[in-house]
Amino acid sequence: MRKCVLRVIPIVVVLVLALGSVASATTLTFWSWRGEEQLWRNVEKMLKDQGEDITIEFKSIRAVDYDSVLMTSVQGGLGPDIMTMRSGGWLIDYAKAQAFMPLEDKIDLSVFPGAVLETVSYDGHTYGVPFAMQTFLIYYNKALFREYGLEQPKTWDELLKAGQVLKDNGIDPIGVAGREGWAMSLVQTTIDASILGDEWICGLLEGKNRFSDPEYVRSLERTVELSKYFQKNFEAANYSDVQTAFGMEMLGMAFLGAWDLVPLQELNPELEMGVMLVPPVDPADRPYAYAYSDGGYGINAASKNQEAAIKVLSIAATKEFGEMFAEIQGEITPVIGAKMPEGKPVLAELTQLASDYSLSTIHGARSPLTFGKPDAHTMLGNGLQAILTGQSTPSEVAEELDKGLSAWYEPMK
Repeated sequence: MRKCVLRVIPIVVVLVLALGSVASATTLTFWSWRGEEQLWRNVEKMLKDQGEDITIEFKSIRAVDYDSVLMTSVQGGLGPDIMTMRSGGWLIDYAKAQAFMPLEDKIDLSVFPGAVLETVSYDGHTYGVPFAMQTFLIYYNKALFREYGLEQPKTWDELLKAGQVLKDNGIDPIGVAGREGWAMSLVQTTIDASILGDEWICGLLEGKNRFSDPEYVRSLERTVELSKYFQKNFEAANYSDVQTAFGMEMLGMAFLGAWDLVPLQELNPELEMGVMLVPPVDPADRPYAYAYSDGGYGINAASKNQEAAIKVLSIAATKEFGEMFAEIQGEITPVIGAKMPEGKPVLAELTQLASDYSLSTIHGARSPLTFGKPDAHTMLGNGLQAILTGQSTPSEVAEELDKGLSAWYEPMK
């Protein structure tokens, strides 16, 4: 049968058609620390429906290995065509090395707020298509709260009292990943948000306030106070330990991220969970959320498939993608006007907290205080671990933060 076809269509035409087909097909490599396989399979289908013969080979690398694996590959002139980037200081290191393609003239990024775009930009160029807003906060088990007559705490003292009730009844009150410096840094900045408030933290970024000020030292002391209710052997717990323990209803509360919602629901579909911000000391004060843009999708400046990569990321900069991201990933999209999926009340609550209660500026993970070295996020995580294991004091850690940041952060010099 194939020989009959060749007699009808000249062989030269068949060869041209075949070569043209090969030339138009493109396979893109895409690296990330995030599990987004289904999301990008959907994008691939959308592209093929539009007549684009683009295949996306998505590879998820363990988060703890991602930075070193990517850096080694990029420094060798290789790396994937598309990569997930973290916002903040991480991005700046790559941008200075000209590892990313500037996107501002290649992709319409108008669906994102200016403040979000700033987190994936450096020196006048935007290098990433933002993908998620994150926040770190307290998850709580509604069933356990009902069982022991507890309501969601509205003040710091009520949070301590809830911890005591749970402890008295043999329940580990609050889970934290004491072994993970980055997670403990987020615990502290989450507490800082409501204990210090927006105005004080703005003053810190402006250089008007210092970590060594009494207000900040007191915030560290509040964490020591709360640690009485951390789970047994919290110092040895890693992040997945906390996620599993809360999901299996072994904890009354846990400090976790917005990104944990779907894994928790998959681990235990029957889990009744609520989310709350750290309550303020004074009931007249408002709580605040430590919310930040997680990062973006960028194109390798060394990629030989940049045109196809631009087509892929152009889809990521649409309202349709934002809504698909929220539906599949169960996370907060930064896309303006994107609707949250129905039937996901906890996601809706997370979105509302991050939107309505966020700090106007942040001071830890992904903040301007991470754009140099040593950075506040790493120092704070290490410092809090030292405080909680008796190796340092709040005042000593606060002084070290001032000293480290004043070496490069201009407002603190």
